[in-house]
Amino acid sequence: MAYEYDPRYGTPQGGAPLRIPVPGMQQGIGLGDVIARMTGALGIRPCEPCKRRQEWLNRHFMLGGRR
Repeated sequence: MAYEYDPRYGTPQGGAPLRIPVPGMQQGIGLGDVIARMTGALGIRPCEPCKRRQEWLNRHFMLGGRR
């Protein structure tokens, strides 16, 4: 899936996400999903900007997983 340039964020979107190694994690998970799970566990409901932020973080940052 190709992403178009979004001037709000100042960088072209579409490259591979930055992978942040996590020892013992075989399957990757997006950073936005991690934050959404933590805030959901605290009882915070996601709003529309939160969902857009989650998608943006998932596109740019990946925790664990292999290439």
